[in-house]
Amino acid sequence: MSRLRAICITGKGSASWTTKKQGVTLRAILIGILLIPVNAYWVTKSEVVWAFTHATTLSIFFNVIFILFLLSLLNLLLTRTAPHLALSYGELLTIYVILCIATTLLGHDMLQILIPLMTYPFRFATPENEWRGLFWGYLPRWLMVDEPDVMRGYYEGESSLYDLYILKSWFKPLLFWTGFILVLYFTMICLLTFIRRRWTEEEKLSYPVIQLPLEMTLNSSRFFRNGAMWIGFAISSSLDLIHGLHRLYPFIPDFRTKYNLAPLFTEKPWNAIGWMPVCFYPFVIGLAYFMPLDLSFSTWFFYLFWKAQLVVRSALGLGRMSGPYLGDQSAGAWIGIGALSIWLSRRSIFKALRSAFGGDRGDELREPLTYKVALIGSVLGIGILCLFSWWMGMSVWVAISFFVIYFVIVIAATRMRAELGPPTHDLYYEGPDRILASLIGTRRLGPGNLSAFTLYFWITRDYRCHPMPHQLEGFKIAERAGLGN
Repeated sequence: MSRLRAICITGKGSASWTTKKQGVTLRAILIGILLIPVNAYWVTKSEVVWAFTHATTLSIFFNVIFILFLLSLLNLLLTRTAPHLALSYGELLTIYVILCIATTLLGHDMLQILIPLMTYPFRFATPENEWRGLFWGYLPRWLMVDEPDVMRGYYEGESSLYDLYILKSWFKPLLFWTGFILVLYFTMICLLTFIRRRWTEEEKLSYPVIQLPLEMTLNSSRFFRNGAMWIGFAISSSLDLIHGLHRLYPFIPDFRTKYNLAPLFTEKPWNAIGWMPVCFYPFVIGLAYFMPLDLSFSTWFFYLFWKAQLVVRSALGLGRMSGPYLGDQSAGAWIGIGALSIWLSRRSIFKALRSAFGGDRGDELREPLTYKVALIGSVLGIGILCLFSWWMGMSVWVAISFFVIYFVIVIAATRMRAELGPPTHDLYYEGPDRILASLIGTRRLGPGNLSAFTLYFWITRDYRCHPMPHQLEGFKIAERAGLGN
């Protein structure tokens, strides 16, 4: 483990040097685990109960940043009063990564979709919609909860989770889904092992999203003494505070930071632009400073290009461009980025594969897993995911196609995060389920595959809080902080 010399200021003003152990320690893991329920309660309360703030729809989870902010301030105090209790920057970053990965699981596009999905087809089936006859027979009951009493308590309340009958009803499907999640997360780590070195050490991507937590921990004393930081913090937090107070108490004046330009275009073909917001988000401006200039340019240029398509279609009398066409363009772009990222990393991947089969193993010493373990894990992981899907009722060839497209898309999201650091990465309703249905047709897929697609909606609905980018950022944090494997 690497070591850090920390200056401990004594009561007399003299400085004494101590050696502070770095790396992943047991107490950092325990603190991270203990903070997971607090973090989960915060996210669930704000996103599910209040539906007020949606931290997990953003690239940088402000709930985790705030916890790290408090820990860093507390740690500065401990450094001066009880140095032996102070956390090292490696421990702080370990806690940060633990909370980020935990947040991805309970995020807006993950478990918040899965849990209702396990009951919805049975709870809302009626004689009018004929769901019972249409697809009930294709739903795997071992992954769902269909007991009327349990569903009534879940949707209407006046029930307790700790009732033995209710726990037994949820236990089996949650056990299977937990196994699926563990395999999915581990498979992503295995795949990242083959591309991490290329992106991090050879291309030296900037990883904009992790710059703030790194600065808060690696240079915490300098960070919190920076006057410019506090001025920026005061401006942005004041804006948010005023917005919040205005929402709760409308008589308080508000500063408009969001404008919709659509009302300015009232005649054809310009009114085809539709909703066109112009917003002022301080955190977006901050992230943009770390973005390469050409990529920063492309984010707004192609947004305007997309709007121009709508105007041109209206001018030619072709009518509005419907949602699927716009979504297909986005999906095609994501698949192109993912495939191109894999292609550009092919030499590193082939080198890693040769190492896995007994070649030079020098490079794998810096990897999270050995290349052999990563190869076996990738093959077994994808195989288990496909077997799980087949058990659900999906055809083998559909399952393989589904996960090939899925991993190409999530690799694209991971690449965009590592190189661009966008405020969010949104591919709404354009997962492999929608792509396969568009390419092949629903009739050829059949009801079994379509029903299985529905149960995977929680991993294909969107990719805003997807775990794979956070896993790669965790590896980058370990490399920057010298945490080791």
